[in-house]
Formats: sequence, structure tokens, C-alpha cells
Amino acid sequence: MGLSCRYPDSGWILKDLSFYVKAGEALAILGPSGSGKTTLAYCISGIIPNRISAELRGSIKVDGEDLSGSSIRERMDSIGIVLQNYELQIFGLTVEEDLEISLRGDRGNIEWILEFFGLEKYRDYYTHELSGGLKHRLVIASMMLSDPEYVVMDDPLANLDWNGRRIIAKTVESLKRDGKGIVVLTRKLRGLEDVIDRVIHLRQYESNEMLREVKIPRMCDGNCEHIIEFRGVYFKYNKDRDYVLKDIRLSIRKGEVFAIMGPNGSGKTTLMKHINGLLKPSRGSVIVKGI
Repeated sequence: MGLSCRYPDSGWILKDLSFYVKAGEALAILGPSGSGKTTLAYCISGIIPNRISAELRGSIKVDGEDLSGSSIRERMDSIGIVLQNYELQIFGLTVEEDLEISLRGDRGNIEWILEFFGLEKYRDYYTHELSGGLKHRLVIASMMLSDPEYVVMDDPLANLDWNGRRIIAKTVESLKRDGKGIVVLTRKLRGLEDVIDRVIHLRQYESNEMLREVKIPRMCDGNCEHIIEFRGVYFKYNKDRDYVLKDIRLSIRKGEVFAIMGPNGSGKTTLMKHINGLLKPSRGSVIVKGI
């Protein structure tokens, strides 16, 4: 209630913010980038002030208990958090191991959660082998297995295709049926309209910075040099896995905008890691600026 927060040497990020969420209800807090959604998640979880220094005013209460002064660990018993930077919440070496770390209750729940989140075929995968969207699903699945009374999800639709968004909607629906209170912090509700009960808009405080005109570079006129080429690229993370990339052939020219589309787990992140050199092809070659 009346929550305000600011970082050292900054203005107020959150100012006199008050809201509530009831058991079995989903509340969406909408706001653009920079409006304080992640800061709010940090305040609720206890990352602020336990790990990140900031001035806090007001109170955060769960079932009437004031959480001021409580540790992150103490809050985890009642509040499940999915952070915007969700990779920080992956602790297991494999998908199944990560789920086991969070498990409270019957081990059969792991089988259910793998099926619910479409992760069955990835159960033995190393977590670093997953795409960004699949990692995001895994973190939300692990949070569900920890069985908190309240759930806060910061930007849960990021990096998800439409199937992933459908799974998040099903997740919110399932949590509501189980009597959980849910807070969704997001820029847009697209895909969650049918499962959200109430909406609050965070106001972005005005900046004194003047608007600047930005010149848009002209596109390639058709005679530009090729700067990125994939020549028959195959890749798999280890010999026991299927190929993630199979016979990829593409050419991108200077000044060209090239869209690569595909669902979560289709290999988009793996392909990008070949361009920046983080991964090397199992077969074939990737040429960037002639190298």
C-alpha cells in the first residue's frame, strides 16, 4: 500500500502505488518499458532492498502480514516470482533436474508439468541447449511446482510465439482454479485477455529529455554485397540429439532486413549464435563479411 521506490541518485520509479489481488484472481499491471514494472517485481520479491539498494516507502502485505524486513527466502514460501531476466532462475543442469529442484509434493507432478508446458521431449536436454522461449516456459513450470500462494510474472509473454502465449494463458487459468492470486506485469495483454480479471495501468513519469529526430538508413537497392551467408549448415548440440539446424542456406545483403520466423524451439536462437560465433556448425559453413 502506498508503495514508492527510487534508486540512489534517481527520481521516483514508483510513486504511491496501491493495489490488491485476491485468491483465485488474475491482476494485470500494464505499462510501457521504463514505467517500473520490473522494479515492482523486485520490491515484491525482496530483491529490493535485500540485493539491490533502493529507498522504499509504504508496505507490501501478504494475507495481512507486512513483508517489510523479510528476506527473499522467507517471501518465496508464499510468493512465486518469474523475473524478466528468467535465465537467472534456471539452476538445474538438465530440464528434469531443474524441475526437481523446485518440486514440492508428488513426483508425478513433474510428468504432468512436462506435458502441460510441452517440454516432454526436452526432459533430458541440458538447459543451455534450450531456446529462449523454452527456457522461459521451464522457469514458469518450475515456479508452478514450488506451489506458492501468490504468483508474480514479469513480462511473461516475452520471447514466446502464439503457442507459448496459449500455454501462459492456460497456466494463469490453472493457477486461478487452484486459488492462487496472480499478478502479471506486461506491456500488452495480447493472448491473455480472456484470463485476466482486472487491469491497472502504470503511468510512465515524464522525462525532461527532448525528442530527437532519427534518420532512417535507406534499404539496399539490390546491388549490395553479401555480408552473411549460410552454406549447407547442420548443427546439433551433441551426437545423441537430432539436428537443430539442417541444411540451412541463406544469404543476407548489406542494408537488407531479413526476417527469420519460427515457433519456440525451432532453432532461431541457435542460428543467431552461429552468426555471432558462439556456436560452430557441425557441417557446412557460416561466412560473415567474407570470413
